[in-house]
Amino acid sequence: MFGQGPPVVLVHGTPSRSCLWRNVASALADRFTVYVFDLLGYGDSEPRGQDVSIAAQSRLLTELVGRWGLEAPAIAGHDIGGAVILRSHLLDGMPYSRIALIDAVVLRPWITPTTRHVQAHLDVYRTMPTHIYERVVAAHIGTAVHRPMDEETFAAYFDQWRGEGGQAIYLQKVAQFDEGYTDEFEPLLGSIQGPVRIIWGEQDAWLDPAFAGRLHELLPDSELTLIPEAGHFVMEDAPEEVARELSDFFTADGGTANYLEQPLGRFLDLMASDEPAPGAGAAAAAAVALAASLSSMSALLSTDYLDDAAGLVERAERLRGRVAPLAQDDADAYGRFMAAQRDGTGDRIRAALSNAADVPLAIAESGAEVAGIAVRLAEEGNPSLRGDAAAAVLLAEAGVRAAATLVEINLGTAEIRDDRLERAGELTGQTAAARRNVEAIIWKKE
Repeated sequence: MFGQGPPVVLVHGTPSRSCLWRNVASALADRFTVYVFDLLGYGDSEPRGQDVSIAAQSRLLTELVGRWGLEAPAIAGHDIGGAVILRSHLLDGMPYSRIALIDAVVLRPWITPTTRHVQAHLDVYRTMPTHIYERVVAAHIGTAVHRPMDEETFAAYFDQWRGEGGQAIYLQKVAQFDEGYTDEFEPLLGSIQGPVRIIWGEQDAWLDPAFAGRLHELLPDSELTLIPEAGHFVMEDAPEEVARELSDFFTADGGTANYLEQPLGRFLDLMASDEPAPGAGAAAAAAVALAASLSSMSALLSTDYLDDAAGLVERAERLRGRVAPLAQDDADAYGRFMAAQRDGTGDRIRAALSNAADVPLAIAESGAEVAGIAVRLAEEGNPSLRGDAAAAVLLAEAGVRAAATLVEINLGTAEIRDDRLERAGELTGQTAAARRNVEAIIWKKE
């Protein structure tokens, strides 16, 4: 287990082990609590005499998630790990909030020609001299990547299969590969309700990228990303790309627990990172939320001056509660736009841009209302807090102007002209007027 945040479970496949996730898990740990384990019969788990079939691994995963006390975690599965998590979800009824399938075993035929040959001649491979068996397996593992692995990385995968003991457990798992285990859930794929992201190496020599396209067509709420210059072990060939895809996908489900629920330093670090989200929309939402907070404080301390101070507090808090989640919603909308761009469909890109305009417009609506409250407090509230109320107006105006600009950019890029453009302009005008009013109040009273 690594990191702190919403739970994410990573399930490796064959013939790898949990170290496949090392570079991805370390990147995700900045935002999530990451659970990684060795499948039964792989890595450091108990190797001999076990049922290591996909069905058994699925039951084990379901039990582990329950034992960890996780409720609908996000999950990613690679190779047979994909089949394991799908069986757990579709046949065992384990809920997952989001499912990522990475070069995943789902649709048949998924047993590679090399493995089929081993299955067909198990007695030969069991009695084969160990050094010859090792050459066969080493050559097979070498084809899992597009870029050659260094010696240390290769050893991390291959050492578990070395020697007579390794030969026995390698052949044990191969003997239990059965495409019937995926046949059982394939008719249920269309029933998956949650979001799915399919990630595939364009140079996968084990599972042709055509499988990814077929999966994308079968899964109703799926996104597809092909990673260039990457093979079946895509996490070895392109760990940064995989980490970025998973972080983007899992964050869209609230993986950062709503940006404005983060500690301030953490939010600022995220804003300053090399990730495109959080961005301008989150900054606009933060400005409006700060304005609402200042207004709430000013109203709380103005009960001796305003009969309706309690009502103003309630309004300001309601607006703060409304706008804070919009910081995350804006990032989610951006993620959907990026997914549409990857698919390259013009209509879908245009629709994503149109939808992306709705979030900043909602931020601007809230900001304009906050500005109105703050002007009232500057004029009639506690005079000792006039500066706080004025700051609230200025912050609200900044948030509205930034959000309105995003509305204009998104709709303009999509070549859409509708009443949202006019409304964004009205809100900008309202908050500009509020700023002029509060400036007049300040100068008059000073």
